[in-house]
Amino acid sequence: MWLAFKEVLVDLWLFTRGKQTPALKVQALLVQRVPVPQSTPNDLLIPAAQPIVGSRRAYITAHDVPCLREPIKKFDSVIEKLQYGQEVHVDVVQPPYIHTYSEKCTGWVKQSDVTEDFKQIEPEFTPQAVYDAKHVEVNKLRRFIADQQSGGALNLPLQSSEYVLFKLQAHKQPIDWPKSQPRLPGLWQIILKEKNSVTIGVTPKTGSIIEGVFEGINFLGFVEIVLPNSTIRVSSVGRRVVGEYLEEELTHAQWGLFQPVFISFN
Repeated sequence: MWLAFKEVLVDLWLFTRGKQTPALKVQALLVQRVPVPQSTPNDLLIPAAQPIVGSRRAYITAHDVPCLREPIKKFDSVIEKLQYGQEVHVDVVQPPYIHTYSEKCTGWVKQSDVTEDFKQIEPEFTPQAVYDAKHVEVNKLRRFIADQQSGGALNLPLQSSEYVLFKLQAHKQPIDWPKSQPRLPGLWQIILKEKNSVTIGVTPKTGSIIEGVFEGINFLGFVEIVLPNSTIRVSSVGRRVVGEYLEEELTHAQWGLFQPVFISFN
């Protein structure tokens, strides 16, 4: 820097004596400023909302999905956290968010956390098929119930109690469980007997749980419907074979052999 300044002084001195034009070396002393890109108003615009004619039914695809007050992340803007499989209605699309309303929350959620394809959410089972831990439908069910019994973590075939928990949750019958575990077949009537919201008896009801014994093994099933002649249609897992899904129509005489109790929720 000193040498450059010295040269400039020499050039100026020579110029005053008429011997040289001023050198442009003065520019060497200037600091070149690099322009900083400035945000324009257009850079800050949120994509325009696209209203939908009529709402569309959709389903949440993850657990603890934030439902926001606005279609942008802000401090303390979460109204509620939505859960896997929860049904919502979509009325506005504003990528990457959509506006939804449901019993739990009216607000904005990420498009990537929602699907309109119900088959991506709820598992479908085939009678007499056996479902191991790696089966795609078992993975769906365990996501639905948040693997609350650790069947997925333990790499177990689909369990009787997991299937019934799924059916109750799908039918919007959550259980306020006492702090008693494990919730194995044969123990539900004992664990739930003190709950005011639970009725335990020997008469089947549509939507109730059947808890019985088959060949010395306790099992659980879901009563899909009770017919006028007391015949019941039951879906269950593991009554005969571990992981096997069954759909059965049982007469009063047949289901009476299981010595069952029926658990229903008020």
